[in-house]
Amino acid sequence: MGLRYNHIIGFPQIDEKIRSKISQHLEDGEEPIHTCRPKGGILIKPLDIIFIPLSIILAIAAYNIAALAFESEGMMILKIFSVILILIAFYFLVGRFIDDMVSRKYTIYAITNKRIIIKSGPTQDITRIYEIRKIIGLMINEKKNGFGTIILDKDRFMDNVLPLRYSRTFKISPKLVMIPNAKEIFDYLKGIREY
Repeated sequence: MGLRYNHIIGFPQIDEKIRSKISQHLEDGEEPIHTCRPKGGILIKPLDIIFIPLSIILAIAAYNIAALAFESEGMMILKIFSVILILIAFYFLVGRFIDDMVSRKYTIYAITNKRIIIKSGPTQDITRIYEIRKIIGLMINEKKNGFGTIILDKDRFMDNVLPLRYSRTFKISPKLVMIPNAKEIFDYLKGIREY
């Protein structure tokens, strides 16, 4: 697995594969403190309590519009609209969970003594780097199992709706999504930021 214990703050995870992927981004005197990947699988977020029922309503409405459009002669514009509506409903009902899961599968995090490095994409070709001391806001959403999400800026509404990969297209706060040892990492980042 390539994990090495880190004696600086007690994090047990320095993954050598991740270390090699971020080594080109390290500055002089910069050392990885913690490396990890987000938790895999499907994640249900708090706003899903609202979005799942709305997605079901949208799917039912889209199906009814499509049934009406395809039963009648003509009305090509309504047929096209209903197909688009069905695709949107499918994305909100199922696709966004798969999209988020795949996005997290190809994301790696590295926390150094100076910065946070986030690499994402199927080949980890998208790199975002944040200096810890310049982070404006720092929040944590921690689960009982020790996993949690650390938000590196103000929490925005769209953060809870769109997967991480849309962070360049939309104004989504950078974050470390569902990482192990979230509280310890949060305390470490807070300590460096306030130092």
